[in-house]
Amino acid sequence: MASFNARGRTRLVGYGLCFAVALLIHSLSFVPAPGSTTAPPAPRGSHQVAGLAAASLMTMPTEAWAKGGQWGPLEGKLSSLVHPVIMASLFFATLYAGFLGWQWRQTRELGVELSGLRKQLPKEETEEESSAVKALKAQISKLDTERKEMVKAGYKDQHYTVSSILLGGGVFFTCYGVFNTWFRAEKLFPGPHLFAGAAIVVLWALAAALVPYMEKGNDGARNAHIALNGVNVLLFAWQLPTGFEIAQKVNVVAHPCARARWRTEGSLLQEMRAVPCGILLLVCGCGGLEFSLILDQDAPGHKQNEAAVHALQKGDAEKALQTLHKALKRHTNAALQNSVGVALMYLAKSRQTFSKDKLQQAALHAFNQTVLLAGGSLGGKGGKGRKMQAAKGSDLEVALANQALASRYLEASRLNRLGIQLDLQNRWEEAAVVLREAQKAAPGYDPLITSNLGTVIYKNATHSSSGWAEAAPLYEHARELVERAHQDLPGNPAVMKSLKEVQRLQASLDAWRKNAGLQELPVPKELLEAAAVRGTLVCTWSGGGSKFSKMALNLRASIRLNAPHWERAFVVLSLDPETLAFFQSQGIASWLYETLDIYMTRWRLLAGLLAEGFDVLLMDTDVVFLGDPFQHFFFDADLEVMTDHLFPERDLWDEKWRDEEHINTGFMFARSSKPSLQLVRGFIDAHHSPWDSEGPSLGGGFDLFDQRIFGRFVRKQIQAGRCYSLLENLTYGTRLLASSPNPSVRIHSPEVIAHGASFFWLRSHRVRGLQVPPVAHANFGRNKLYFMRDRRVWFVENLTERFSEPLHKDEYFPAAVLPPELFRGESNPFMGGASSHPRFFRYSQTGAATSSCSARGVEFGLACQFLELTAALEVAVALGRRLILPNAFNCTWSPMWKPYGMVKTFHHENEDCTFDFFADAEGFIKRFGHLLVEASFARTDSYAHLSKSASPVLELLASQDESLSLAELRHRLDERVGDVLEVTCDVLELRDRFRANFGTSLGRALFPCQWIEFEAWFYARRPDQPAAVGSRHCGVRGLDCCAVYHGWAEKLEYFTGVAWDLPCDCGVGAALGCFSRSGGECAREDQKDAADIGFAEMFHRLEEL
Repeated sequence: MASFNARGRTRLVGYGLCFAVALLIHSLSFVPAPGSTTAPPAPRGSHQVAGLAAASLMTMPTEAWAKGGQWGPLEGKLSSLVHPVIMASLFFATLYAGFLGWQWRQTRELGVELSGLRKQLPKEETEEESSAVKALKAQISKLDTERKEMVKAGYKDQHYTVSSILLGGGVFFTCYGVFNTWFRAEKLFPGPHLFAGAAIVVLWALAAALVPYMEKGNDGARNAHIALNGVNVLLFAWQLPTGFEIAQKVNVVAHPCARARWRTEGSLLQEMRAVPCGILLLVCGCGGLEFSLILDQDAPGHKQNEAAVHALQKGDAEKALQTLHKALKRHTNAALQNSVGVALMYLAKSRQTFSKDKLQQAALHAFNQTVLLAGGSLGGKGGKGRKMQAAKGSDLEVALANQALASRYLEASRLNRLGIQLDLQNRWEEAAVVLREAQKAAPGYDPLITSNLGTVIYKNATHSSSGWAEAAPLYEHARELVERAHQDLPGNPAVMKSLKEVQRLQASLDAWRKNAGLQELPVPKELLEAAAVRGTLVCTWSGGGSKFSKMALNLRASIRLNAPHWERAFVVLSLDPETLAFFQSQGIASWLYETLDIYMTRWRLLAGLLAEGFDVLLMDTDVVFLGDPFQHFFFDADLEVMTDHLFPERDLWDEKWRDEEHINTGFMFARSSKPSLQLVRGFIDAHHSPWDSEGPSLGGGFDLFDQRIFGRFVRKQIQAGRCYSLLENLTYGTRLLASSPNPSVRIHSPEVIAHGASFFWLRSHRVRGLQVPPVAHANFGRNKLYFMRDRRVWFVENLTERFSEPLHKDEYFPAAVLPPELFRGESNPFMGGASSHPRFFRYSQTGAATSSCSARGVEFGLACQFLELTAALEVAVALGRRLILPNAFNCTWSPMWKPYGMVKTFHHENEDCTFDFFADAEGFIKRFGHLLVEASFARTDSYAHLSKSASPVLELLASQDESLSLAELRHRLDERVGDVLEVTCDVLELRDRFRANFGTSLGRALFPCQWIEFEAWFYARRPDQPAAVGSRHCGVRGLDCCAVYHGWAEKLEYFTGVAWDLPCDCGVGAALGCFSRSGGECAREDQKDAADIGFAEMFHRLEEL
């Protein structure tokens, strides 16, 4: 063990030495020493600093000849690196040699100690040894084993080898450093560093000269050897700072992202040209900023300025600005003002748009002041005036260059914002022109501007082109732009979204061309005949393998449970081989048709089945059977379909409503008849590509939403007298055309064949006296799985798989990441330790604003309930338990309660009223879903079998001593509480107790502040209806009460004239500590932000200049 420890220490020292040497080599870059007779080169423009990065990655630093090249490489920059790097390495080698020598001394002294102990043993052995003798022998045995291990480690030989290298290398490279100085400057510089170096060489020689005497056992020589080397180490350690000081004054440490100038004794000695930024880009994180620094050693505040530069070099712009702020309270000069501008521009790169603009404007102001302090003038507003002439290498030249760069960045930012605004208004051609101007204005390539340009080019190509031929080259160009941006910003959500969209549309072009003349998909008649029930099929289609096919399995399970006589008729069209294999493994009749053109797949499939003589119920996979829908069919029309209208008797086929409302194509029953086949084929012929859609409701020719296109097609057929529609006892259109019947389309009431809003929220089926509708369609795009689980229509649940699912990755709605120290050492904090079940947390929800909420500034009852929800989630997570969501919100607080008639369909105002009646479920569940479970879980058989206990949390907190950690508290609770911890106390008070005892880091991690935008463009509008009105709020990530896009928030005013007026932050932003900051950011009051660190005072001082 002693040998192992010694060898481990040896390796550790070696690793440390290697790391230190590598770090030193990586961070220092040297240029000629003072005294060179040649004049320094003229400074280069700051716009050149960040270039040449890629070509420089595989090369050494550029040579800088001191004597015009007459000594060749010996006077080059590379040669100057040798002495400082090697000598720094030899310092660590000296320490290592001392360590090895000391270990050998310990080995030798152990031998001496053993000899003394052995002499104490009795000369004659007795049969019975005394305890003292036994102890002595044990001690001898132990020391002997330790000595053998140390001898085996070979410290003596290692010490000799390292010392020899140290002596030879030290003498050689000391002399090399002397000669190198002469080659570069033709003179030496006597001083402490030179004298100390000479003394170290002498001490090395004297220590080595004592070795022959040491080998003869001369203790005086040994002690002198140790003393000489001790002095050597102290002298060497003292010499290192003097060497570093010379490096600062003479050789200059290069800032990797800027050009700086150092002044000594009032004269410009040497321009420091940075290593090309690309070489150290990942180290410094500079992002290619091209601004120049002025480092003037004679200027007041130079030390603070230098400290700020080092902070910038480490990527800490906020620390740099704090340092500069302190310096500006005492001194004012061009160097400090210039560094303020550089730091602000650096900081602006990582800020939100509004704050970014403010910071860039502040930076330009600082550069303007730098121009004034450097002897220039501002000829016009914002620094724009007559052209000033600045001497090369002067402070004024640097200030003017930075001023011009900042102005260009500001202009590019302004144009980029304008382009985004035009994009949101669907003015893509104008947006492209503006974004091209932004590209020209930017000082260099900007990937975000490029990505935005690619996005508007493909949108413009899509909606303005006449067809495939015109769109294809534009798609290719857009893809190239976005791919280039993606290479530079691979994790940016906006860039990734644009890239996926461009790639998808371009890949679809070939498929659209290929299928242009295809009317019907080929179908396996024998397979389908075997499956059909009385000539009828129940059909869906799916792709993406098992991951995306569980919805189809849930559909099959709902049929088996609620309409088992139709299970045999269930068939699936698979769009890829993986999906086909999955369905066949599940015993589902399926066949394969591979295509990227899913635009008309539904309709070609329908035509193919009708042509083969099958009646077919064609559905999306997110439909569930809650009964037998065939019992509710009229069988008096060629097509029987569902609708997305909420008031179909009032609104069906009225042109003031969007065409996608009239028919929901996710549920269609078609009889095999000549009129039905005529209608479907006529639609395919008229719309074989998205450019044949006759334009979506908001204008334009391109449309991929086939539901909207089919609704418009049927409406126009009715208006032209070539089709008629039925709703209850109402008829729309003409039944007969000449002697042949027109195709007919029956629309079913949403109270019977329920769309998402009518079943999942409004419970419209109760108007008809139905306990449940025969069919429910989850036709909303946001987190279907949560809603199907919560409304208990998800029939393929596997709790073991569910609670062991990996954390999801979503670029737009990232999951909450907990503080690493919260569950350190626990692989899954939401699984019971000894229990086979996960652990849960349940709390009692209040029905109105409480005094506890009022004390926290929350008076609105709904906001109080959301505040309690956040508190319960924080406590549950701290205890390692999944929160069971509450279901007792007050639904009368919803703006849709009266307009949508919920007062008639709810038994009471709190009946199964969950958070999703008010807030966006997708953002909430994707952020917190791994930490909670839906409310209806409490009504499942799985929950019924869990053990439940009342909460002793407050008692434990009240009786705990200060040393009780959160992990220990969880352990004690698990010993006393079952699978479900039920809390009846005030959950807000409980959260505050947790924060007082264990800190606020968990709350900050769960609920970071964020602007919650009111997305007015997403709200549906009638032709005569003005845009929805709302405002953004400073709230927390995951809670958004303005994005409830399931049929009411975005349609409430559209259908009823009543506005959706809930606050976007759900009323809890301020209560959770989030406020709008003066810099335009949404942040906590106690959260430091560089944009607010006393800059008002700083810039007031600048204005006074």
